[in-house]
Amino acid sequence: SNWNRIAGAMQGRAVRWDSLVLGFAICLAAVLVTFLRWYLLVWAQGLPFRVRDSLRIGFIGYFFNLLIPGAVGGDLVKAVLLAREQQRKTVAIATVLIDRIIGLYGLILLGGLATGIFWDDVRKLPPLELPAIGVKVNIAAFTLTLVAGSTVGLLILFILAMQHDRWGDWVSRLPIVGGTLREAMGAMAVYRSKWPVLILTTIMSIAGHVGFVLALRCGMAVVASSLPPTGVHFMIVPLGLMVGAVPLTPGGFGTVEAAMQGLFDSAEEDGAMALLMMLAFRGMQVLVAIVGMLYYLASRRETRRALAEATTSS
Repeated sequence: SNWNRIAGAMQGRAVRWDSLVLGFAICLAAVLVTFLRWYLLVWAQGLPFRVRDSLRIGFIGYFFNLLIPGAVGGDLVKAVLLAREQQRKTVAIATVLIDRIIGLYGLILLGGLATGIFWDDVRKLPPLELPAIGVKVNIAAFTLTLVAGSTVGLLILFILAMQHDRWGDWVSRLPIVGGTLREAMGAMAVYRSKWPVLILTTIMSIAGHVGFVLALRCGMAVVASSLPPTGVHFMIVPLGLMVGAVPLTPGGFGTVEAAMQGLFDSAEEDGAMALLMMLAFRGMQVLVAIVGMLYYLASRRETRRALAEATTSS
């Protein structure tokens, strides 16, 4: 639907392959940070798990999450593959869920940090239009509200998790979100005495997302003659990536692109460049996923069984 706009933006522009290579290297490093983050969460529970196991299962999950359409996401495949190798299967699955929660929280915190660090750039941004509810909001206020709300929500979740046996049944009866909240409480309860690990993995989550934001900036530099201010980029891109956390399409394909285009247009930057940035970034992700494909081919029989189990459980 945006082909003409993309073609127009590409006209007369040379591709900078060095920026693409640099972006891929940064993207790969950021993905490895996420795998090591998950390794620490599993290791903290005393489960027999090695770094090379986290790389193997992590890359396979990344491959499925990015390239395979359908209801079975990469996290579910990761959870099943890990659980198959562990005796404490519930704890193993809980580490995948808590890793997802920490990953999203780190992304929100990065947006909040960018707001403070680049305040002079951020305060000049025009209001962000939210078509879904028909209102305009200040981007900085919106991001800081997300930070405050998610922090309070996690604290409440952690407090409830400390009394999981008492509150679990009550929470599960809540409409729509009850089952998910109970599972999240169970995941948090696993880490009752492991809060230093939660802090360290949150810091790693922020670092990993910094890598993704930089990789996206390299993606824009592949074709753009000039880039938005650094503060604007670090403010807007985390908001766009948050859309990818909503499980609407595999890997957020389409939804993240639309969000990035709308956010950059709203910030009076070139939305077409945002689309080209995302195309370059998708190329980097596909290259990383090829590593996952190699892991998959090396253990395809086991992975197919896990995928079948995941499909049945979903």
